[in-house]
Amino acid sequence: MNLKVIIIFLTTIISFIYFFSFFSLRMFYSLAEKKLTWKANFGYTALIVMGLFMIMTIARYFDIKFFSDVFFYSTIVIIYTLLISLILKPMSMIIRSSPTINLSILFGLLVLFFIVGIYNAYQLTVKKVEFSSGKITKEYNFVLLSDTHIGSNSPKFFHKIMESVCDLRPDAVFITGDFIDERYITLDDIRVIEDAHCPFYFITGNHEVYADKHNGFFYGLKNFHKFELDSTVTEFNNEINITGFPWGNMRMNNSGFYEELMKRTVIDPTKYNILLNHEPSSVKMISENKIDLMLSGHTHNGQMFPFKYLVKLRYENIYGKYKIGNMDLYVTSGTATWGPKIRFGTQNEIVQIILKPE
Repeated sequence: MNLKVIIIFLTTIISFIYFFSFFSLRMFYSLAEKKLTWKANFGYTALIVMGLFMIMTIARYFDIKFFSDVFFYSTIVIIYTLLISLILKPMSMIIRSSPTINLSILFGLLVLFFIVGIYNAYQLTVKKVEFSSGKITKEYNFVLLSDTHIGSNSPKFFHKIMESVCDLRPDAVFITGDFIDERYITLDDIRVIEDAHCPFYFITGNHEVYADKHNGFFYGLKNFHKFELDSTVTEFNNEINITGFPWGNMRMNNSGFYEELMKRTVIDPTKYNILLNHEPSSVKMISENKIDLMLSGHTHNGQMFPFKYLVKLRYENIYGKYKIGNMDLYVTSGTATWGPKIRFGTQNEIVQIILKPE
């Protein structure tokens, strides 16, 4: 990651945390009906941001998961303190509730949010979607996984995912990136995929690159096809081809990168062409290049309300089925979480894709 990208990333994160910390403090003091001077507000906020930045730095450079968790959950508390307070304060003014009641409600809602969110983060839903085409002569049963984030999530949780996958008896499994996100993960941690007894087709996402799990790491797995930048198409059978665009750029939503990959990719229009693309990016351009079905992840559908609306600012298609020209698109909310083990207003999903002849 180059210096410019690092500076932009850190500036964005610090600004984001500072904004929410500043106004969370103001709203908290307002609910408590205590005075907070602007000078104190700026000072306390600076201390919070410096503390979180130090925690993030330790987590990043020493790979200590405890500090990562402290950073993520502290940030979530700050954000939701502001969001809840913005609703609670006008209500307290109407009903004239006491500071003690205000803070009790705030604390209770935060606890409820964490209970529901953490519970949802450990649940798995099988989502069945159907597509049809005149290019195929029989029905196919595929499974789509994405954003499992093994490392942030334990290998044990991935074993639970694979139990559900095996129960579906798929013809093939597609993994659209962010499979692994920590350097310490080994092949033995994920070798359970061989229990499915079907081919796996995999593209890297941004987190494999960050964790240095993109060059040769997966070669020891059976029936596991990893797409490379110079080898983006493989034949599934005599009527289906599978194309994969691995993560090869350090800038998200990079249309130029996908256009270049598409130019180098030879598509057979007589076959049903499935494209695995980590980001739901450049969909209009891709739809004009004889792709029949594009499968993506990356967005997590925002993972927690209301962040889906922020994700929507970057990606037009963030979750579900879409029809783009003659191409079908499915964007999954992901099979697991990243960062805080919280799902609120979204779900972990294993996608069962039924492909039928017309």
